[in-house]
Amino acid sequence: MSYKIAKNTLFLYLSQGINLIFPLLILPFLIQRITIEGVGIIILLQVIMSYGNTLVDFGYNLIGVKEISSTHCELVRDQVLSDSLYVKTISVFLSLGLILFSGLFINNLIGEWKLIFYGWLGVLGYAYYPIWYFQGIEKMHIISIINISSKLIVFCSILMFVNTKDDLDLVILIFSLGFIINSCISWFLILVIQKRKIKKSELKKIKQIFRSSKDVLFSNMLVQVYSNIVIVFSSGLLSAQQIGVLGVYLKLKDIAQSIIGPIQQAVFPTISLLVSKNKTTKLRKLVRNTLLVLSGIVLLFFSILLIFFNDINELLFDNQTSISVMFYFSLVLAFIHFGGVYTKVIVSFNKMKWILYSTIFSGIVSVLFPHYFMNKFGLIGALIVIALSYFFNSIISYFYYRKLMLNKE
Repeated sequence: MSYKIAKNTLFLYLSQGINLIFPLLILPFLIQRITIEGVGIIILLQVIMSYGNTLVDFGYNLIGVKEISSTHCELVRDQVLSDSLYVKTISVFLSLGLILFSGLFINNLIGEWKLIFYGWLGVLGYAYYPIWYFQGIEKMHIISIINISSKLIVFCSILMFVNTKDDLDLVILIFSLGFIINSCISWFLILVIQKRKIKKSELKKIKQIFRSSKDVLFSNMLVQVYSNIVIVFSSGLLSAQQIGVLGVYLKLKDIAQSIIGPIQQAVFPTISLLVSKNKTTKLRKLVRNTLLVLSGIVLLFFSILLIFFNDINELLFDNQTSISVMFYFSLVLAFIHFGGVYTKVIVSFNKMKWILYSTIFSGIVSVLFPHYFMNKFGLIGALIVIALSYFFNSIISYFYYRKLMLNKE
């Protein structure tokens, strides 16, 4: 990897480092104060909010980075930021309807309108957090400062104010305020420090953004489906305690993704540049080396889980899991990084529909199989479904990646 990629990766790791440490520090405390069942409710609600987050992101995690990184014209960058505000505002209202709907049919959340609203405040904050802009201008250190600051505020607030299981709603509110803090700090830096200007957006342009982003949006939504829909189904098939255990496993998956995510994001601008310059050989080498690095990191992560299994079982699972279940979890970790790298190549080639196609099948697996596998195998069945979804997404994404490479030769 180049020095520039390594530098950007380092700053992203500073940001993701707090994301890695935060759950490890806060989960034992939450389990002690609000029980693992309460943690299960929090994670179930966070899964619902993740669908809202994907909707309000509206593909800017890919398209926004690409548009900002592909130009050095300040006027163009101002317009991209301005257009994003209009698009995000529309999607925020759509997300509110989606999330309120969950309170009508999802077990453990039915009628819990206060919890749901507090969770949606996090979606609101996430919507206006322009992390994609800072990635596009390759100012990763700004992301690090913002993320670390908000996480420290959230961490200290939970330690000070959360005492019993009756404080479950307070935990959700504090988590959501963390996203709102991220958004406020970001726009202060953009408007006051960087002196970016908000411009009027034309309706024609907004419609164009919706059309060009819809494939990435649907693809991202499907990724959330095959990543997290098992948690939604589990609310009717697993006990509250099992939901909590499954939720902690998904938190461990998120930690692994937070470790590999900075590398994927850091190489994205370089992938786009190599595609634009038609340097296929260098692109292949970059993708191969990136996947080798990510595979090594995932293997190291799982090895640490095994070495410290007894301590992790006590601190994070309240002694409610086993080493055999942990090995099934390894199947999930084995495939979490392939699809993300191939997807960034596909986006750089502007083959947005291919991303949608590659995730549709994975989404189908996640929707059709949970009932059978969880009825038959319980918690292990849930992990199997998640692993299968990532596996099929990786295979199909690789097929499209290989097709693009062959067409360029």
